[in-house]
Amino acid sequence: MNDKISLIIPTYKRNFYLKKCLDSLSIQSTDKSKYEIIVVDNDKENEITNLIKNFRKRGVDLTYVKNVTNNVSSARNLGISLSKYKNLLFIGDDIYVCRDFIKQHLSFLRKYNFHCFQDKQQFTWIKMPKSLEESIDRSQKYQAYLLKYHTEFYRKHKFNPCNGALQFVFNDCWPAITWSIIDYYRNKKPGYYALKQAFSPIHVIIEWPDERVLEKEFRRGIYVVNDYHRRFNALRVSYTVSSDGEIVKKENIDCAIEENALKKVGSIELQFSTEDVGREISIDLELLDKSDLLSSNNYRFNVKEVR
Repeated sequence: MNDKISLIIPTYKRNFYLKKCLDSLSIQSTDKSKYEIIVVDNDKENEITNLIKNFRKRGVDLTYVKNVTNNVSSARNLGISLSKYKNLLFIGDDIYVCRDFIKQHLSFLRKYNFHCFQDKQQFTWIKMPKSLEESIDRSQKYQAYLLKYHTEFYRKHKFNPCNGALQFVFNDCWPAITWSIIDYYRNKKPGYYALKQAFSPIHVIIEWPDERVLEKEFRRGIYVVNDYHRRFNALRVSYTVSSDGEIVKKENIDCAIEENALKKVGSIELQFSTEDVGREISIDLELLDKSDLLSSNNYRFNVKEVR
């Protein structure tokens, strides 16, 4: 049942803020039987026994424990091990919440019966699966696609106006359905490899094709982005275009790029007709420094309509 929740608060030397946090949690509109609070103290020498007793007198189900390893990750894991309920919520010790804070979270959990799973949002973008395995496969492929698209979009706008990108979220702290690229068991998802490729220090990318409608005259720019603080004088971009597995075009482009820069080095030009509708187009690119492979990239799309 999603009607109870465990609130886990790691803390360290911030008794003033912790008191305000506990104050706000002790006056919630939700009945106190619906939640517990677990405070994990990373300060071995801290003494807040009287503070904890005071909140327990208010009827709050409050557990207080010292964390001997003294870091946030182990504090969270210790809090999980002490929790009574399957629904977990981590809170910073400096957070002061509204009266309906727990009520709103419990309402959300009743709506979404799995950890972080949002069925409406997910199945808007991927085809409804017939099995759990199919759902995992499709959703992880979609995540990898999205991470690749957005990371390349930001890198194509290097310094104009983008100065960097932050990946959220890297790994799961508990088994859940999230945007992490490494799961709780430290398995790397397809998104991990997509992100690793998209963040190659020097990389070759193209302007993304629009999968919905393709122009008869298909033209996309080819870019090299260099995050190294050195110039590359003798680069070669090699690309191959295939239609349903059959190679239809190959080309090499020689180029150079300054340090910490973005440069358009050429274009891919193709012609489509109504006979191509439904075919899978694959564009494979390699970036070489003499004979050394610096990075590779791939784009796949289906010709759905030609205008």
